[in-house]
Amino acid sequence: MNCIFNELSFAEFVDSVHKLLPAFKELHMFQSVGIRYGHTTYIHRDGLYDTIICGQKFRHAVNLHIENREEKRKILRLLDKSVPVLPDDTAIPTGCLFYCNSREIPCAGLAECAFRLYMGDTSLAYSLSCSSYSINPLTVKLESGTESATVDVLNVTNIEALCCELERRDPQIRCWEDIFQRADRLPHVCIEVSAQNSIASEPFEASLGKTIWERLKIVEKIATSSGRAYTKLIQDYCHGDTAIFSAESYSRISALRDKLYFQVNGERKLCSFHAKIRHRAFRIHMDKQPIPNEIIHIVYIGPKIL
Repeated sequence: MNCIFNELSFAEFVDSVHKLLPAFKELHMFQSVGIRYGHTTYIHRDGLYDTIICGQKFRHAVNLHIENREEKRKILRLLDKSVPVLPDDTAIPTGCLFYCNSREIPCAGLAECAFRLYMGDTSLAYSLSCSSYSINPLTVKLESGTESATVDVLNVTNIEALCCELERRDPQIRCWEDIFQRADRLPHVCIEVSAQNSIASEPFEASLGKTIWERLKIVEKIATSSGRAYTKLIQDYCHGDTAIFSAESYSRISALRDKLYFQVNGERKLCSFHAKIRHRAFRIHMDKQPIPNEIIHIVYIGPKIL
């Protein structure tokens, strides 16, 4: 699927210079999420360069208001030709006109998305959240000669919603390896070789694979939270009689001894914290309870350790 950035939202979102860097950070996340999920992400280079930001041309605004050189380099890499970029890969033929919100729009990101949908090429638009482009879907009218058509464009306006939409389009998990590959999308989850080995001999079941994946996503969700949100997630998932995450009891740790110790970054560690799965009494052991902004090492996936 084509994930195409709507740069028209950029100018409206950045209504003050202090929003410029957050906008670029979200643009980076949009690109990296699309790539992690295996979809083609497009940013329209000319469309962004033509954008007026707080009364200034794009390049001038970046040079004037982004002081950190590394940040500037990251911004320019967004538009590097080493990644798919528009208009180099445009599907729009000459002579097309596009309209949205009762006004003509340029043949850039949103227009590209509408035309590709019109041609049957699955696509979505990603817009920064602003009044004109927070509607879903965005209705775009296209005209070419005497022909005209109206296209409803799926419009996503935040990273979490983008992840949900892309995951909704994922094919069903068909083997354990599918889980390991998808785990690459989770920046705070590291599947250790010991976990891959522990599950390799277990017969695959689609429902079990789906549940394991859901547990790993919860680990990522907790690790990316902070403050009250983190406290609430820990309360919801790690406490109470129905908690799906917990540490082994002291008696279990004493009885199992070496069975709960695993190698993590060359260090032998007790990994008693685990996620529970009722089906086939599966467990997912990790090196610690998820902590904000720390990588969680998954060391064992398989039947309850006895």
